[in-house]
Amino acid sequence: EPAYEEPQTEEPAYEEPQTEEPAYEEPQAEESVSAPTITIEPMLTFEDGVTYVPGGTITMSWYSSGPVSRYYVELSDASNAVIASAETEDNFLSADSTRLVPGEIYTLDVTAIPEGGSVEDGVFTSALFCVYAEPASEEPVYEEPAYQEPAYEEPAYEEPAYEEPAYEEPAYEEPAYEEPAYEEPVHEEPAYEEPAYEEPAYEEPVYEEPEYEEPAYEEPEYDEPSDSESPWSAPIDAYSDPSLISQVQSQLVLKGMLLDGAYTVGTLDDATVQAVIDFQSYCAENFDSVLTPIDPMNPVIDTQTLALLMTIAQ
Repeated sequence: EPAYEEPQTEEPAYEEPQTEEPAYEEPQAEESVSAPTITIEPMLTFEDGVTYVPGGTITMSWYSSGPVSRYYVELSDASNAVIASAETEDNFLSADSTRLVPGEIYTLDVTAIPEGGSVEDGVFTSALFCVYAEPASEEPVYEEPAYQEPAYEEPAYEEPAYEEPAYEEPAYEEPAYEEPAYEEPVHEEPAYEEPAYEEPAYEEPVYEEPEYEEPAYEEPEYDEPSDSESPWSAPIDAYSDPSLISQVQSQLVLKGMLLDGAYTVGTLDDATVQAVIDFQSYCAENFDSVLTPIDPMNPVIDTQTLALLMTIAQ
């Protein structure tokens, strides 16, 4: 029987795990925004942390180093009530001191806001200033002197010695001459009396109707032109001789039927056709002439209308 051998197991060698120490990097300091430096001008004096300025224009300026994007400026009065505030990229502000109370101390707060930040992320500085007030002059106080009653002393009685009065001859005095006072005579201006105004009596004008005289009617002389010598022996249409149409237009202008310049010379246009219609109406009303009406769609001036147009006086 072969001898049993316990199998040999080899314990694995323990290896310490290698840890790599991370390389140390020196942290880079980020540039920060500094607290603003405030200057208030013109300055008269600086006492107890308060800048005293004269009346007029006050210039308040500030500066802060670092990545500043803008400033928040706030002005408060002596009771810490905010009277003005604003965000600005400027680094100065001018104000009129007449809007401030002389002798009152004001607080100027300036907050430097970093890039990408808000007011809460900023750094602020405060400055106190005051508009100088002239000290009031003190009026001297007048004090009434105390009154002291004088002590009463009884006067000693002395018997008066009797002296015979000496006789004096009364001196004669020339009566003084008094110049009589001159009195300026009083001049009385006579009272002005406004003359009484009398309204003139109004007379209604008598209207007299003018006598109307019917004008005597004179029948126009009409000369019938002969067919052989008159150019108006044939009707005129849109295709007629332009010179004949121009003569018709001239007669219509002379008779007031056609406005000068309102038509095309030598053309039987709409204005000329309307003037012919008006002339035919005139002849019908005044001469009882029955004329062939002109058709605006196919205008043709008949010979009778042409004859009357050329013969009736203007």
